[in-house]
Amino acid sequence: MTTERHHPLDPPESDTMTTLDHAAPAPHLDTPLLNAPLLNDRELRERVSSLIGPAYRRALWPIFLDRDGVQLPILYPVDGLPVHPDEEKTERIVAILAKAVAHQDVGSIAFALERPGRAFLGATDRVLARHLAAACHRRAIPLRALLLVHDEGVRVVAATEYAAATT
Repeated sequence: MTTERHHPLDPPESDTMTTLDHAAPAPHLDTPLLNAPLLNDRELRERVSSLIGPAYRRALWPIFLDRDGVQLPILYPVDGLPVHPDEEKTERIVAILAKAVAHQDVGSIAFALERPGRAFLGATDRVLARHLAAACHRRAIPLRALLLVHDEGVRVVAATEYAAATT
């Protein structure tokens, strides 16, 4: 008998977005913690770790922050990422995300790339990170951080790790 592992934040079988209900937070998070601004990389990394946990699939999680660094109550994975990142497809992903939150007061965005494996940033990870950063720059969306969710946890990806990636 096989059992299928489900991520705690997997969306329902529809294409609807998952929202974080600040009135009824996840059991392991207090409401004051969800409303606290994420002022540094450590706080952002801890938040991503508490919401997503260790990696078990390939997905991109956009994390929207308001101008004060407070996470907006919207969290949903972008599944179906190409194994070999494509600049045009990445641009479309960022465009769709920008449109989806156009009515929100977004101050910046962080991206958490979830993928099984080690904390090492591979060539395709670097290319995807570079495409995401470029797409945000072209749309004047401040990129707060890129994070890698891997088998052992979460780490912040420095811009120097992906800036020189080649396609």
